[in-house]
Amino acid sequence: MANRLRQFLMTSALAGALALTGLLAAERAAATAASFSPEQVTALQAVGSYFNTIRDIKGEFTQIGPKGNVSTGVFYISKPGRMRFEYAPPNPFVVVADGTWVTIKNNAKNKADQYPLSATPLRLVLADQVDLMQEADIKSGALMVAIDDNEPKSS
Repeated sequence: MANRLRQFLMTSALAGALALTGLLAAERAAATAASFSPEQVTALQAVGSYFNTIRDIKGEFTQIGPKGNVSTGVFYISKPGRMRFEYAPPNPFVVVADGTWVTIKNNAKNKADQYPLSATPLRLVLADQVDLMQEADIKSGALMVAIDDNEPKSS
């Protein structure tokens, strides 16, 4: 997957429900699940239950890029598989997932790049059901949810 798409996906906020912070190996996620404290298990179950009940949601987002650039906009999610990020001007980007493809369109250049949804971390965010017990990692005493598509990565 292109680094630009991975960077974009990891810096986009999705209503504060999840932090996409990186990718975990499937083996690491399974090993970590066995070491959750009862409080962490309860928190994971609560977050997972809440996230899995969301079918359609609309909200505003603020994205801070690696160089400190701030972009805002509106996002729409319709599970399973569909989402749209509409950036406020002057940002020319629109990002759409249609259940099969993720398309990043640059309206200023009338150009679009497409990636298979199944090759992005959005596959799990937009899945009908996400099993956070297999997808979560606990760091520094705080609950942080990291989602891994569990597919072999290619360069």
